[in-house]
Amino acid sequence: MTHSRNVVCSLVVTWLAIAISPVQAAPTIHWDNGSGQSIASVLNSGGSFVTTFRTTNDVTVREFSGSTSGPFVDNFGGSTPGNNPQYLTTFVGSTSNGTGDGTAGHVSALNMTGTSTGSLQFDFAQPLTAIDRLLFIDVDFTEQYRIEAFSLQGASYVPLSLLGWTYQIFSGQTGVTPDSRWPTWDPASGLLTANSISGLNEELSVLIPDQPLSRLIISKTTGAGASTGFQVIELPTLPADVNHDGIVNGQDIALVASNWLATGAGATGDVNNDGIVNGQDIALIASNWLATSGGGSAEAAAVPEPATLGLLVLGAVAALCHRGRPMRRE
Repeated sequence: MTHSRNVVCSLVVTWLAIAISPVQAAPTIHWDNGSGQSIASVLNSGGSFVTTFRTTNDVTVREFSGSTSGPFVDNFGGSTPGNNPQYLTTFVGSTSNGTGDGTAGHVSALNMTGTSTGSLQFDFAQPLTAIDRLLFIDVDFTEQYRIEAFSLQGASYVPLSLLGWTYQIFSGQTGVTPDSRWPTWDPASGLLTANSISGLNEELSVLIPDQPLSRLIISKTTGAGASTGFQVIELPTLPADVNHDGIVNGQDIALVASNWLATGAGATGDVNNDGIVNGQDIALIASNWLATSGGGSAEAAAVPEPATLGLLVLGAVAALCHRGRPMRRE
């Protein structure tokens, strides 16, 4: 029995050594739709830009006025993430789809118009819900934006109230704790208004809808010479949270280890639901290490880099393996 356990532990450690690598943390809008089109050139020439969010080609973007540019990349991770949420500090996007540059915490956003007014419309084939986060980056100087949301009912778009939306402010790229200089949100009018006349270098505002929406219209009402970035990110779910305590950690690894090679639908520890508890489940836990169901803040401590994360998980597995060995008698 001891020999079998040692073999299993060796296999798991080997699997982890080759499996842990940065992965895109959550769905975001692809600013590169894979057709060789530039979103800015398409929108600025009056066209509709069809791209991917949750599934292929499920978002259509239109520009009614103004001049779009970008996308550009912001760094929400690194050594000074401030109070940025974990779903951003650990996010890894890709240059191939215009979501990032392969570095944890680097997120690509569409640069909305730098003229005094402008308007963009986003249609979502799969409605946005409370698990989605609307990112507004660098609303400063004299900028103000009106947000309008609609649900698709039959063939008609019906306006939605924004009174139940949640507003959050984060450090963004500033590296400092948000204060009175951050934008203010008025849900009654749907206005997001800058409070800093000197610029903050990419502060972050986040809006969370309280009901499904299929259309979003963002209209700039003032603020010539300044522009704001926009992106939508789906808050990661936690399939790797085996014991459902809201965090992915060593307790989840312990459950996988105690149910190693168990089979059948719904087997405890079968994180990826393929019918067997094995190294793939450990790898998924590793790639979600210390993730929380609430998109926890990285203010208290920086999120481990992939190499550090790998050492932490390997250490946890080694400890579990060691615990199962019999005591040596002297």
